[in-house]
Amino acid sequence: MRKLHTSIVLLALLGLLSACETPAGGQKAGAAKAADTETLQKATALANGNLAWEIVNISEVQRDGTTVKWLATTRSLHLHCTAQPDGSGSYCEP
Repeated sequence: MRKLHTSIVLLALLGLLSACETPAGGQKAGAAKAADTETLQKATALANGNLAWEIVNISEVQRDGTTVKWLATTRSLHLHCTAQPDGSGSYCEP
């Protein structure tokens, strides 16, 4: 029983140590995280206002060094959106 307790404590400590080695968000220091589909859906909802991000479909994603552009569609909307590479600072036009 004592060996089992010691093993559990060691595993917990290893988990804590590995969490300390990785920067928040699991990305390397200095690396910008590219926006994924969910981030673009949320950026669209934020830019358009009063829109549930879950119903937004993302297509035609184009990335360059300073921006990401995409087409956001719902049943009744077709929006051309632009944001910074991480999805912040988004705005959309019909």
